[in-house]
Amino acid sequence: MLNDYQKEFLDNLNRHKARFLVIGGVARQHYTGGDTKDLDILIDIDERREAIEAALQEWKQRYAIHTMLDLIPPLALLIAKGRLKELLAEKGLRVVFSGAVDKTQTHRPLVNIYRANGEEIGKKLLREGFARAWSPKQRNDWCG
Repeated sequence: MLNDYQKEFLDNLNRHKARFLVIGGVARQHYTGGDTKDLDILIDIDERREAIEAALQEWKQRYAIHTMLDLIPPLALLIAKGRLKELLAEKGLRVVFSGAVDKTQTHRPLVNIYRANGEEIGKKLLREGFARAWSPKQRNDWCG
C-alpha cells in the first residue's frame, strides 16, 4: 500500500484540513490488489485554498530536496483560471473589440469583457490579484 513518505504527505494535507481524494493505482490497489509506486491525488482547489497552499509550502520546506517544482504558482494559476471561468459564466456579459489584434500567427482580436454591472473583468482580475498587466512587448498569459 502506501509507503511512509506517502502517508506523511497525506497526513500533512489532513493536518491542514485540505480536501483531497486518493485516485489512480493506490485507490485501485485498495479494492483489487496490485502494485503501484506513485500516489495520485485529486485536490479540491475551490475549497480551502489557503489550507492547500500552507500544506504544500510546509511540505516543500521539510522535503526541499524531493520537491523539484515550485508548488504554489501552478496552484495559483489554476485558481486564477477558475476565477476567470467563474466570471465568464455570468449572464449579461458584453464583449467589446478593442480594434487591435495580438502578434500571434492567428492575430487573435483583443477584447474587453464587461459584466452586467459595467465592471471590466480584466480590471477586476487585476484588483483581485488574479492577473498581470498586459504589455505589448512581453508575452503574458492573462491569468497567472
